[in-house]
Amino acid sequence: MIVPDAPMSESNFRRSFLAQFADSAAIDLRFREQYVLANRTWADAFGWPLYREPKEGDAYLLQQLRLPLNESQSEFENAIGILAKLLVDAINEKALQKNLESKVKDERGISKLERYLGSLGYPHADRDISYLRSVQELRSKLAAHLKGRDYEQTLSKNLGDLRGRSAIRSLLESGVAMLQGLTAFAPPQGESDGTTGTETRTEE
Repeated sequence: MIVPDAPMSESNFRRSFLAQFADSAAIDLRFREQYVLANRTWADAFGWPLYREPKEGDAYLLQQLRLPLNESQSEFENAIGILAKLLVDAINEKALQKNLESKVKDERGISKLERYLGSLGYPHADRDISYLRSVQELRSKLAAHLKGRDYEQTLSKNLGDLRGRSAIRSLLESGVAMLQGLTAFAPPQGESDGTTGTETRTEE
């Protein structure tokens, strides 16, 4: 007999035993679903995906993202690392640059996205860019070999008093809010504003 890692979720119980339809209640499952939906919606509306297709080594990152099974440091760091790869490293920088009016030397993905969202008048740009920078900063500090006072200050700056599973849950919830905002903002297919260059089709 294999003992489950965690209690059965309400949505799984309703599907398996009550034969009822139920949306995924688990925050990690909601994040995965919203990530795919946001990328598909963005591609339909603007002609290019907000996030690039993963390379071979990262093909299963989205499926690997989960709420930590326990409070161990390794589970915490793994979740942060996957979030950063999905939300920061995978930003479609090439397509963003093609749709920006100017080029800024050494500008990276988050800053390009910030400028692009600003040009579109996206109302949650400050919230979402701040969130992405927090994920990036957390990953950067976690990658350091020595974790001292500066590391704890970074955790407090970006997570407040939250740590472990609670911290990852909060980050996933913020990620879902960002992805929902981007999905809702994207205009229906065929109604994008040509003046912003949104009809350029770039897949990388």
